[in-house]
Amino acid sequence: MKSEYTLKNSDIVDNNMRLYFYVADKMIKDPRWKRLPNYCQNSSITTVFIACKEQVERRKSDGKGALPKV
Repeated sequence: MKSEYTLKNSDIVDNNMRLYFYVADKMIKDPRWKRLPNYCQNSSITTVFIACKEQVERRKSDGKGALPKV
């Protein structure tokens, strides 16, 4: 039973990383990205990371398991 729980958490982390890099890649490829000041670029990526992390924590506490695959 403990191994199933570990697998679930592993899936959550894996999907969270996929989602983070997917969104970050889309943002960086946007032509408007290069025109932003450096601090805005950093804060937008940080916001994506925080949002992904909060979603993972919420799903863990709700017992819903992994995030949807991207």
